[in-house]
Amino acid sequence: MRLFVHKLTHWEYWPAWLIYFPVAFTWLYWIIRWRRPTFFLGVNPGIKNSGFCNVSKMEIHQQLPYSVYPETVFVNCDEYAAMPESEAAALGFPLIAKPDFGVRSMGVKLIYNMDELQAYHRRASFNYLIQEYIDLPCEAGVFFVRMPGEREGVITGITGKTFFAVVGDGVSTIEQLMRQTPRGALQWKWLRREKLSDYGRIPKLNETVRLMPFGNHCRGTLFTDESHRINEQLTATINRICHCIGEFYYGRLDIRFNTWNELAAGLNFRVVEVNGALSEPTHCYDPKHSYGFAVREFIRHHRYMCRISNELYRRGASVDRLDFRMFLRELGSHRKALARIRTVNS
Repeated sequence: MRLFVHKLTHWEYWPAWLIYFPVAFTWLYWIIRWRRPTFFLGVNPGIKNSGFCNVSKMEIHQQLPYSVYPETVFVNCDEYAAMPESEAAALGFPLIAKPDFGVRSMGVKLIYNMDELQAYHRRASFNYLIQEYIDLPCEAGVFFVRMPGEREGVITGITGKTFFAVVGDGVSTIEQLMRQTPRGALQWKWLRREKLSDYGRIPKLNETVRLMPFGNHCRGTLFTDESHRINEQLTATINRICHCIGEFYYGRLDIRFNTWNELAAGLNFRVVEVNGALSEPTHCYDPKHSYGFAVREFIRHHRYMCRISNELYRRGASVDRLDFRMFLRELGSHRKALARIRTVNS
């Protein structure tokens, strides 16, 4: 009951359909006004479906300079009867295995050895990536928007990510420390199944034990609004990255980095994910922000999406490549693929 009340009174834990319910009316307004029900498919012409669904992460990675993304190997589940061990060994362990497309870190796992990777491969009925694990201390989501015809884009929000961890008191076990907070208690069932740590161990006083290796809100990561860190130097760095992606106008870059100053200077970082039309301005999930603030941010960013798409359409760009019926078939295929991805988390 305590956890239920906590989830009820903290909107960041509400289901996505409820969070986005007010936003749906603005989408309906734009669809009626512009008479283009799939306007969101035209915001990033250089990416399949603008990054809304069925987009290959590997195809996007290959557009980036080699130096800014982790070393990655694409595994086609139809071509490889067994895991390509030589490629995996070249990356070294631990490494990240994740679907070639997906949402909210579904199917993403930190792999420590070849046996775990083989087990992942046996259960994967989808194409996936094995990727060098970037063990830099910080992670952030940087939302980027650029209007057609403008050389430089802007950063509209930055999300800081504090990985889920517990701090030892010298007496309590890791499990007991987790259960002391609602954020930890909500993750206990999943973490117990994943066995990411020895939960019976008693950490030393003030010892920090990180229980999640990547920054996913659904897995206990605390999102904070770091938009005050936007400056000219960081904006220039993000523009240089985004210009490498063909006709990319709207989306979020998830970046691992060493320090904020080095990230702004374009040093010691890796882009671990590029998200397109389905991107969320995740800085609004900061617990200090109200639900009303979040709705306003969602609408603000979706307004950017609509303006970009319609400006590209006005300029004669090849946008909205799918008619509505084709889009529904594409979306149905995407949902079936997500159902297959869920098997690796079951």
